Amino acid sequence: MTQSYLSNPPVLAAGDVALVGRLNRDYLDLLSGTGPHELLGVELLGALRQADAGMRDAIAGCSYSLFTLRFPEGAAGEWSALPQVQDPAAHRYSALTGDAGTWPAFITTAWFFAWHLSRNSPLSARFMLWLHPGHAALLADFAPWQLRHLAALQPSPLPPRWQSNPCFWPDLIRFARNHQSLRLTAAQLLGVQLLAADIELSPPRTRR
Repeated sequence: MTQSYLSNPPVLAAGDVALVGRLNRDYLDLLSGTGPHELLGVELLGALRQADAGMRDAIAGCSYSLFTLRFPEGAAGEWSALPQVQDPAAHRYSALTGDAGTWPAFITTAWFFAWHLSRNSPLSARFMLWLHPGHAALLADFAPWQLRHLAALQPSPLPPRWQSNPCFWPDLIRFARNHQSLRLTAAQLLGVQLLAADIELSPPRTRR
């Protein structure tokens, strides 16, 4: 995995950067395997499917998630609708969606990572996953088993970050395919700029 330009403490912990890079790598594999064409378009998704392991490693080496992880909005996403206490334990850990494939398992793993960041570094959750501070505070209070219920409300598959931007994904894929490391770093830095713009345009939410 490439060394991130934001991994120097105290901004983001190197271990957390490595974890988001690992999730990004898994996301690219899932996206290229079962992702619908609408997520990136036929041409870009085709190029990603032809990418070798080294190319995918290079693309994944960002300090932020390449996937979009969002709390559900509206009535279905009300916090009161999520189970708080269920006994016996078999009820808490019962299958929510059955054998639904790899995407639900990945989404659950991503929420566990978000929970970890929210409990240990809310600022990292803000920059890596674009979680509002109020959402991070709420998530930090969750019991681990509740994350599966939260994941079950998440649309599947997860859409790519900034998929409508005309430069971000095309540049990532093109420069990784051509082994242009400096230009690939510039493309990843574009993601940092896009993330900063997202944060600027999205006022923090307060704890309910």
